[in-house]
Amino acid sequence: MADAGPYLRVLYVVLFHSAALTSAVITAGKLLALRHDRSPALVVIASGSVLATAAFVTTLLPVHRWIGSLTGLTGLDTLVIQLCVHGFAAHSHILAALWGRESLPDRRLGASPRALAVLYLVIAAVLTALYFSADLPDSPAVASGAGLARDPAALAFLLLSCAAGAYALLSTARACRQIHRVVGTGRPPMSRALRAIGWGSLLIVVSHLLRVLPLLTAAVTHRHPDVLRLVAPLAAGVGCHLVQYGYLAPAWSAWRRERRDFRRLRSLWDLTVRSCEPHLALHPPGRLTEGLALNVRSWYLPRRVMEIADALRTLHPWMSPEPAERVRLAASGLMPSSEVAAVCAAATLADAASRKRRGLPAHPRHGSCPVPGLPAGDERAYLVRVAAALEHPLVTGTATGRESTGTR
Repeated sequence: MADAGPYLRVLYVVLFHSAALTSAVITAGKLLALRHDRSPALVVIASGSVLATAAFVTTLLPVHRWIGSLTGLTGLDTLVIQLCVHGFAAHSHILAALWGRESLPDRRLGASPRALAVLYLVIAAVLTALYFSADLPDSPAVASGAGLARDPAALAFLLLSCAAGAYALLSTARACRQIHRVVGTGRPPMSRALRAIGWGSLLIVVSHLLRVLPLLTAAVTHRHPDVLRLVAPLAAGVGCHLVQYGYLAPAWSAWRRERRDFRRLRSLWDLTVRSCEPHLALHPPGRLTEGLALNVRSWYLPRRVMEIADALRTLHPWMSPEPAERVRLAASGLMPSSEVAAVCAAATLADAASRKRRGLPAHPRHGSCPVPGLPAGDERAYLVRVAAALEHPLVTGTATGRESTGTR
């Protein structure tokens, strides 16, 4: 087993840098997202990510030396790291409590988020008092844990830190499992996030146990099992990755969905806005935005939906029920009703845009708006289906036939 030590160290270094980079990226993304959304869950995720990043940064040797030179206490970085890890676990528990309150309003999953915050702040204060009462902040052995096992206050500090972290993470895993039973498979991104946070929390708890066992062994037998010391950070690294994925999965899924919808709405926007009502486009996206679609949530996607909706109202006088009737006859019994409705709307819009471009007179008496009054989220989803239906053969055939015959 001793031969595996170097390989475990290499794996640990890879996991450490990967988790640190991921944590920094999540922190930057969540802090930017706070400009548009100040929901309690996002605030908790952002502050928890900041603490995780701070824990990783504090382990760097230049930061260790900087803290020592600034405070005159060469081992103070150990306290900072422990408090950051404690805060990260506490934020995970508080986040699970918030999600539980939203998903299970009729059930009580332990203490309230506010009570949990007070509890973990008190524990952080006790940890700080124990650390300084151990009279070890200047000892280089603090960083390795070798001196902690022989000092009662130092041992109490580390045991309380591990116990508080284990309680927070076990409570997080339990809450995630209960919420997952309710959410089920109806919301795949949230379901994946809950599973990842639950399993990641359990792995970090295992790493806490693997940290405590060598210290207790060293306190009793004065021996320090190196194998457990190496396996503990590996379990913590994998668990941290899973928890970070759980933090990121819902936002990542929402971003991909928004990016996909923005691109899919382009054909409908071209048909209704660019070719028929260009004055409705206040600030059309540039080529880079259209090509990459990296940041469309706050402006470009809502604006595209609004412009299309405005163009539909403007095209209303040129809409005729005939294209939709032809589609219903051709698709009778061949497609589900939701797809038939989208194809009918696409055919009606293609016909109305064609009539307006050719300068044909409007006929408001026969017009029928193909988009009913829907909530904002449903309206976007409906327009995406209509945009996809523009490529349906029943729509392209109808539009092509009317263009070629010049039917009025």
